Amino acid sequence: MNLQGGILVFCEDSAQQELMKGILDRMFEDYSYPVEKWFHQLTKRVRYKRFITETLKDYLKRNLVSLVIIVRDTNCRKTAEIKKETDGWFKTLRKKYEEEFPELVYAFPSPHIEKWYLLDMSFWRDKVAESPQPPPRKVCKKDFYKQKLHALCYSPPRRGVEYGSDIGRNLFSGATSAVAEDFRQFLKDIRAKKPFFKAPIRDK
Repeated sequence: MNLQGGILVFCEDSAQQELMKGILDRMFEDYSYPVEKWFHQLTKRVRYKRFITETLKDYLKRNLVSLVIIVRDTNCRKTAEIKKETDGWFKTLRKKYEEEFPELVYAFPSPHIEKWYLLDMSFWRDKVAESPQPPPRKVCKKDFYKQKLHALCYSPPRRGVEYGSDIGRNLFSGATSAVAEDFRQFLKDIRAKKPFFKAPIRDK
């Protein structure tokens, strides 16, 4: 693994991408040097697996990456099933690059990324007149959390995505106690990768 490399982030949509930007910006804001970050959002009609593996190949050829973050909504599938499936995507690349293969961290919002947006109730209390309620633990109804998020956005056509970076920063720094198990697991995993970067990170 290239210890001097950057972070490569794969997202399915802009909601995932904006939240990850905030999380990583907060994670590295106290560094004395910039940590390179590349974000790739699925935009074409290709399978997520192919999109990720083909893009990653290019970075591996240039030995640019220390850490890869994969974001996938579980869509009410079991997290263990999603993880096993995602691990399988990298079997060939791991074998080819062996020790040069970067560290992996998975973010699996269950069931959808919009639930993570709703975890930061203190943020939303500053944005809306009423006091919103924390999101239910898990509702598998399509667009349930997306509709809840849109309902909080007081200035149409806002969809909540434009607040993703701010919310991500808050969630990483522990600004909310309403942290779901799926996000808590991601936070634990991403914090565990700090030693792979040469400068110490000082959490506020």
